[in-house]
Amino acid sequence: MSRYLIYVRQSYRRDSDADVSEEQQEEAARRLLPKDATAEVIRDTGGRRSGATDQRDGYRYLLEQIQAPDVAGIAVYDLSRLARNARLMLNLKHELDVQNLHLIVSNLPDSRFDTAVGRFLFGQLCLAAQFQRDLDSERMVGLSRTKFDQGGHNGLDPFGYRSARNDDGSIARPHRLEIVEAEAALVRDIYTRYATGSVSTGALAAELNAAGHRRIVRARDERGIIGDVARPWTDKGITDILGRLDVYLGYVTYRRGRERAQGTHPPVITPELASAVERIKLRRHRPGRPDQQRRTYILPRLAYCGECGLRMRGETIARPGRKDIRYYRCPGRRDGRCSSSNVPADAVERRVVEHLADHATPPALLAAMRDELTRLRHIPDSGLRAQRARREQALARLRDAFVWGHIQEAEYHAQRRPIEVELANLPRPEDANVIAFDRTAGRLLPLAETLRGTGPEHQAKIVAHVVERVVLAGGNVAEMRVRLEARPFFAEIADGMAVAPPDGLEPPTQALGRPRSVH
Repeated sequence: MSRYLIYVRQSYRRDSDADVSEEQQEEAARRLLPKDATAEVIRDTGGRRSGATDQRDGYRYLLEQIQAPDVAGIAVYDLSRLARNARLMLNLKHELDVQNLHLIVSNLPDSRFDTAVGRFLFGQLCLAAQFQRDLDSERMVGLSRTKFDQGGHNGLDPFGYRSARNDDGSIARPHRLEIVEAEAALVRDIYTRYATGSVSTGALAAELNAAGHRRIVRARDERGIIGDVARPWTDKGITDILGRLDVYLGYVTYRRGRERAQGTHPPVITPELASAVERIKLRRHRPGRPDQQRRTYILPRLAYCGECGLRMRGETIARPGRKDIRYYRCPGRRDGRCSSSNVPADAVERRVVEHLADHATPPALLAAMRDELTRLRHIPDSGLRAQRARREQALARLRDAFVWGHIQEAEYHAQRRPIEVELANLPRPEDANVIAFDRTAGRLLPLAETLRGTGPEHQAKIVAHVVERVVLAGGNVAEMRVRLEARPFFAEIADGMAVAPPDGLEPPTQALGRPRSVH
């Protein structure tokens, strides 16, 4: 029984007439599948699932699944659902040809893309999809420019304002913002209190949360629907409010603030209050010293707090004349969301490096794993390669006979099909899984020696290739998880494993003081 992959993608504009619902896409694709085929539905719906990029979870999973031996093909409602990028589409078509997979497009039910005409049609459809995307992009840029020139605000409604609406609930045209008095009063309070210079953004957030205030933001959910969401205040939220000086002064901006013009919406704060806030920002800004020592953190963007789950930041206590103290700090401590202690960086980084070096897969086991993978993927020997070469040569001779007019078209197709079936049933001479295994093994074989013998900057790069997540709790490394592609080489810690301290290194427990510099 063959398995097909049904790929469904829907942009965030769910209410758009140009976008077909995911249910319609799935139903249309299922109708064209063979009767005895099973189907797995891969969804990229909701949010901004742009077809211009391959940075989509569903699309990346699709690329992984087409390597599976039981997959017979891909079914999709329209080619543009796969991508609106000609380069991505042509790369995908090449991979489908290499794997000898069938491509089913429900709005082109009788089309074949494995012939000269079919390949030409496929290329034209790819270019048409990218052309439509480029037109839409240019149109949106033009609309944004026009709205800016008319004094309108681009983007979601900022806190303190909402878009003016007609009596029927539709957004008024031309677009303009109206003040939400309750939110605007809170914005003025934030600016006024910060302008005193006696309170930080984190303290402001904690005080607002303690008073029961919540930040009402206009956001899109996972289905792409815009709605009001109540969220607690954070120091980042306060910083965002303070960073919208131009909006709250009644201006609109374009090109990330490089252009500014008078807006149609009324201001919320006065120029005097804005100037006071700017002076406090400048006073608190600490420019970096040109001769400051460059600090390297081995776990940037990898360390997570074991108490609240937030990603931790590398910070430093600068001590002139003495060694600086590096550590990892949970950002939730600033606004009271988390009470976890700081974690000394030297101890946990050494622990992670030693743990990876100790659990690197031995070369003998790697060789056995490759042999088993080769056996499972049925990599052909020299005899099977010779069979494939003979059949490919027979196809070439048959094609030449047809081109020279020695045989008619009907006879050509009748003789070609059985040869192609025989070729499809032969194992492929190269397998992407084995190639990927060899590439990864070449990097990971010398891992233990490399980790222990190189500097922090190189160690950070190696760890970033191998490790997916490190959980820090109680001043220790509580758990470490390796990346998906590296898990076969770290079987003992593939599912996440507690990390014991190396010999001679006791778990750190001391708390650290106030940071002087942040990285």
